[in-house]
Amino acid sequence: MIGHPLSSRLIGYVDGGLSKRQVDRVRAHLAGCVECRQYVQSIQAISRDAPNLLTDEVPEGAIERILERAAQGELVLLNTAEPKSHQRRSFGSFASIAAAVLSLVVVGGVIGTGLASADSSAIVFDPATPSGGDTVTVTYRSASLLAGKDKLHLRARYRTPSDKPHNRGTEQRLVGELTPRLFGSYSGQIVLPDSFAYGVFAVETTQGDTVDSNGRVYWELLAHDGERVSYSSLIQKQNDLIGRNWNASYETAKQTVAEYPGSADATTRLCVLEQAILGSLPEDSVREAQAQRFNELDQQLRDASDLPGAELGAMYQLAICVGADSSSQLYWRQRLLNEAPRHELAIQERAAAVWRNRNGVSAQDIQSYDRLWREAETAPPFLTRMGFGAALQSGDSALIAEWADRNEMVEPWSRTANSARLSLERGLRDLAITRLRDELGALDASSATIRPLHVSRSKWNSDEAALRRELLALLGRALILEGQTDQGLDELRLASDFGWDATTFRAVGDAILSLGDTVGAHEMYGRVVADPATDAEVANSMHSMGAVALGASEWMAAVERARDTMAVRTLSEAVYRHMNLDIILADSSGNEVNLRNHIGDRFTLVAFWSWRCGPSLEQLPKLNDISGRLRAMGVAVAAITPEPRSQQLTAFLEQNNFHMPVFYDIRGEAIRAFNSWGTPQYYIVDNFGRLAFQHVPIEETERYLGALMHAQRSTVVQ
Repeated sequence: MIGHPLSSRLIGYVDGGLSKRQVDRVRAHLAGCVECRQYVQSIQAISRDAPNLLTDEVPEGAIERILERAAQGELVLLNTAEPKSHQRRSFGSFASIAAAVLSLVVVGGVIGTGLASADSSAIVFDPATPSGGDTVTVTYRSASLLAGKDKLHLRARYRTPSDKPHNRGTEQRLVGELTPRLFGSYSGQIVLPDSFAYGVFAVETTQGDTVDSNGRVYWELLAHDGERVSYSSLIQKQNDLIGRNWNASYETAKQTVAEYPGSADATTRLCVLEQAILGSLPEDSVREAQAQRFNELDQQLRDASDLPGAELGAMYQLAICVGADSSSQLYWRQRLLNEAPRHELAIQERAAAVWRNRNGVSAQDIQSYDRLWREAETAPPFLTRMGFGAALQSGDSALIAEWADRNEMVEPWSRTANSARLSLERGLRDLAITRLRDELGALDASSATIRPLHVSRSKWNSDEAALRRELLALLGRALILEGQTDQGLDELRLASDFGWDATTFRAVGDAILSLGDTVGAHEMYGRVVADPATDAEVANSMHSMGAVALGASEWMAAVERARDTMAVRTLSEAVYRHMNLDIILADSSGNEVNLRNHIGDRFTLVAFWSWRCGPSLEQLPKLNDISGRLRAMGVAVAAITPEPRSQQLTAFLEQNNFHMPVFYDIRGEAIRAFNSWGTPQYYIVDNFGRLAFQHVPIEETERYLGALMHAQRSTVVQ
């Protein structure tokens, strides 16, 4: 059988209308084809219910109205009320009816998505319970976002059993190509690494200009031991979710304890997450459950003589987490240090003891840190930070370089900060300059593997520009301090050519002014003033300085050029997507509000937040302050929460003096429309009702809005 069988052949297979030879050929094809297997299963499921389908007359014009609403992106749900009594009629082939229904549903894009959306996508993995080294067939059903492409790329972030929490420095890579198959789906195969524990996936165009990351939730695949999800897979899922979805990480921690109730490590991770999410003083019931889990494990494990270091360390951490008595904490600490002195947590405890007993900075302390480094099975970040700090205080260039390297082996993301610190030391500045140049080279080489899964190439170009700008600015300042003025200025000017950052512009302006270039310096200061987030006092001071240095007219011309530059660079990140903003929300009084009516023809900041989300709560005061300034500019603000209305939430907002308008996504329409599945998330809608920017950093919202407004006023930008 070449290619896929015709749909009529698959229908015949379900109906029993094929010859034995035809059945055998179809069955052989289904054994290796996920798409056709799913199609047949869907026909079978629908045809089971086909005898109960109603045959009421369709009201006049109903079909036209349904198609018109569907064309506008609306999910149209048909009546499911209790049916009237009907005489059963002959339908012919139930499988044929099922196939017809299925073709309509597939066009709608909702089969197998688990989400009631008229424009959603899905991925199916086969096998769904793989192990490291397995070949997996990936079937992707595209939403309109990526429909009709000749080929798509599948990117992934793979985790091994030893990877740490958060995703800083975790490689993200192209793992396969997906080609078109039946019914708008795409398929391809990937081979999992032997060390595979957990992975998340996103799909994008071959150019990387459009990305489907499932609303930044991604699609996930967990390694299994047989039919059971592996312990390391659940731990790595927790680690991957930390920092991007704390609540999901918490739920995974609870699942891990349920799957592996005898693991002290799993129980400790759950306790730590409960305290991180619920606070250091969670409800009494939670604390009681924590103490009970500790007591049960303490009874089970206290007499065990062959516990691995991970379990000993977990019991010590758990004793601390639940607030066990000091004798229990001391017992498990001593067992950890005596039985597993090279374990990561034991090394951390021993390093902390060196730090607590320090007397100034002595060679003996550095030798102790060095000995711990060499003994450690896995060095904890605390050790390398203490070692680097002690080396810096010693002033020994060789030791400083050695401990900087060690710190970056454990925390690769610390390299830039370490280089900045080294650049301040006269004797280490050459080393800092070399390191910064190496980092710039590495940025070019690693661009494909550090681009986050949900970020398009165009957005990454902007993010990468910010990284490059930071490195160039550090390099330029280091060169100037080292007496290499011309080279330093070249690097600083180059830094100002990437992206937009008022702090960098001011630093460049100060450096140029110190060398006597008044005009060049104030060109940079004009950019500082043009940034809407610049403090009013700073802006007024620079206005006065600029008018004196350049003359009022030339200074204002420099500021206007800066605003044009800001708009051009910022608008290069715009997505400009038309949206259906007829989204029903509830206001603080419970009244229904149409988002389109609230927005009108204004520029709008749409903020998704949750009072149960730590990062949301941290940013809420800043959002509250910014919303006041934006409303004064005529910008609408819609703070949307997926939480239900409650007296506790209302009291929380009142107690914290939050005066921004809060709306409740009572139907989930806003989440689906903006494809926003986490908090906090910030979006900007322009005055034409288009989504202009998505996933905007809260501190940059005023600049993005300012760029949009300036662009409509300026003929230079248009």
